[in-house]
Amino acid sequence: FETYEEIPTLANENAFEGINANAKIYVRGELYNMWKRKGQWPLVAKYFSPVGEVPPDSASAGLNVEYNDDETALVITGRGGCADTVITVPDTFLYGSTLMQFEKIGEQAFNSDTTVIELILPAYGVKVESEAFENCTALKKVENLKKGGYYAFYKCTALESVTFTDGVTFELGAFSGCSKCKLYDFSRCTSVPYLKSTGIIMASSGTKIVVPDALYDSWIVATNWSSFASYIVKASEA
Repeated sequence: FETYEEIPTLANENAFEGINANAKIYVRGELYNMWKRKGQWPLVAKYFSPVGEVPPDSASAGLNVEYNDDETALVITGRGGCADTVITVPDTFLYGSTLMQFEKIGEQAFNSDTTVIELILPAYGVKVESEAFENCTALKKVENLKKGGYYAFYKCTALESVTFTDGVTFELGAFSGCSKCKLYDFSRCTSVPYLKSTGIIMASSGTKIVVPDALYDSWIVATNWSSFASYIVKASEA
C-alpha cells in the first residue's frame, strides 16, 4: 500500500487471518501512525512497515485506560505516563487484543493538571465527566466535546475555544470560571441543546456562540440561551 495516499476501509477484521508471521504490509511513512488507528487496521498493525519518514505520533501515549462498567468501551482515568501537552484521543484503540472506542474521560482524570494545553477528542463524541479538567489553568482549546460534566472545565482560566459534537449535553458549572473563552462552536448540532442554567457557560465582550444558520431563530429564544442572545451568531457569519 506504499503508493496509497488515502487509507482504504478494511471491512473484514479477518481479512489477513493466517498470513505468514513475518509478512510485511508496506504503507507510506507519513500515514503510518494513522494506519495504526484507522478502522480495523490496528488488528494487523504488527505487520506494518513504513516507507519513508514517519512523523511523530499525534495520539497520546501513556494515559491510564480501563474498561467501562460493562466492558464495551474504554475510559481514560488519568495522565499516567503521558507527557503530552496536547492530549489526543484516537478514534480507536487496541486494548489488549480488542479494538475499542473511548466512551469518556473519567471524573477528576486531569484535575488541576497545569501542563495540558489542548484536548482533541474523536469526532464521534467522547464524554468528559465531572471535574475532569477542573483547575487546568493552561488548557486553551477543546475539540469535539460530547458532554461537559458537572464542573468539567471549572476555572480553566486560559480556555479560549470549545467545539461540540451533535447531541452535546452539559451539567451545571461545566464552563464556570472560564472567563477568557471567546468561542463556543455548536455549528455541527442538528438541534438546540438544553441549557439547564445560565451558570453553565460564561460569555463576555467578544465571545461568540456559533450555531447553525437554520437553528439561529430557535436558539436565541430557547430556555436560558435567550440570556446569551447577543453572543449567538450564525455559522455563516462567524
